[in-house]
Amino acid sequence: YLRLKNIQIGYSFGNAALSSLKISSARFFISVQNAFTITKYTGSDPEMGVSSNGAGDGVRAVGIDWGTYPSARTFTVGANLNF
Repeated sequence: YLRLKNIQIGYSFGNAALSSLKISSARFFISVQNAFTITKYTGSDPEMGVSSNGAGDGVRAVGIDWGTYPSARTFTVGANLNF
């Protein structure tokens, strides 16, 4: 499978555009976690979890889907301003 976990795109404004607003620097950005996964796997998540067989050994059970929830996709939008 192919998975893009984290991506961030941002833009920083120049000082000339901000001087009239009394801002010394500004950066705006958008970030995405777990952006996409390309796979032929039919289950919920190709990254299968650690087994919970009670022995506490943390052994991976390759090929067994434990029915765990897939990773959430998270969007973040923000701004960094310096006055």
